[in-house]
Amino acid sequence: MAARTLTNAQILWNQFDVSGYTGSFDTGITTAMEGTNNFAGGGYSQGIPGLQSCMLAISGQQGYATGEAHGVFSGAVRGRQDVVAAITPASGAAVAGDQAIFTRGQLDKFQGPTGAVGSVAAFAASIVGDTAEVVGVVGAPLASRTTSGLTGTALQLGAVGTGATGVSQRLWAALFVTAAAGTNLAVTIQSDNASNFPSAATALTFSTTSAVGAQFVSVAGPITDDWFRVSATIASSTFSFAVVMGVY
Repeated sequence: MAARTLTNAQILWNQFDVSGYTGSFDTGITTAMEGTNNFAGGGYSQGIPGLQSCMLAISGQQGYATGEAHGVFSGAVRGRQDVVAAITPASGAAVAGDQAIFTRGQLDKFQGPTGAVGSVAAFAASIVGDTAEVVGVVGAPLASRTTSGLTGTALQLGAVGTGATGVSQRLWAALFVTAAAGTNLAVTIQSDNASNFPSAATALTFSTTSAVGAQFVSVAGPITDDWFRVSATIASSTFSFAVVMGVY
């Protein structure tokens, strides 16, 4: 695998694109090891995997304007359920197929402003996931779209079957609506067994919305189709939105 630099990462947090003032991010998954110690263990700790948890933390420049760190993360919003995604384009602006890590959980920390004399005022925030942290792809990059709707790029994610540990996989997806000037944005994920989608089927459906916000949805397999794409219709005016998706 070739080395890469993070120069165009995009962080979506609910209805906000916070990339413009975020300078770093961290993600991770942990598994609690539950003790099963016994006399036959030869003096070594014994255990089995327990509950899993994940986190996504960001930090950057503190700001107080609408959509900046203080308004997005401070006050009563702490403890709420959020949807987040960290998108890492191969180069330039994000496009369909670029890597995305996404999850849903509770905002557990906000610190800001922080800093020393003469330094840029900073903030830090983090979310503790209450569901899977999915390594997926961009299904539809963030963009403003009109009533012409969207038929997204075909992406071969693989069939939704059984994972390496024998657990049934799911198709996961998140929708981020950052601007809403119209009515009835309806977004689905379609599947098919060929890249030209000769017999497209609806694999997953988001709730129709007319407001900014975010949704996190999953559906259990099996889905034998291995190609997926985003499809969207808009009843009136314009919406800015992005979709990420993955099989896990």
